[in-house]
Amino acid sequence: MINYNKLLFAGPFGAGKTTAIRAISNSAPISTGTPISTGPEGEKTTTTVAMDYSFINMEGTTVHVYGMPGQDRLAFMRGILMEGAIGAILLLDAAQPSLNDDLQSWLKSLAALSPGPPIVIGLPKPNLHPPPSL
Repeated sequence: MINYNKLLFAGPFGAGKTTAIRAISNSAPISTGTPISTGPEGEKTTTTVAMDYSFINMEGTTVHVYGMPGQDRLAFMRGILMEGAIGAILLLDAAQPSLNDDLQSWLKSLAALSPGPPIVIGLPKPNLHPPPSL
């Protein structure tokens, strides 16, 4: 298997994966987003269907960055994207009442897909809610 510095962003629907990739990338991400209606998501107007992709140049090394879809009905893409990854950043929305369940579910799912790569947990949008207790 070829390892080419592949980093993943994982997490449930609306956690901020696409936004994070946009923020760190050297170019506009390629996204398979599709329009959705606004609702409990607030300002969210699209959702990732298959993946997001971009890259970061770090001191002459290219890191390929992928965003996994957060919806369970698109879970089949996660195994495909996880293959060859050097690590994952798990983003969770701390304002969600399901935070603990989401954390356990995603850690279990990612470990089942590939038990080797390290996982870093991030809680985006800290200004929108108080710190969680895990």
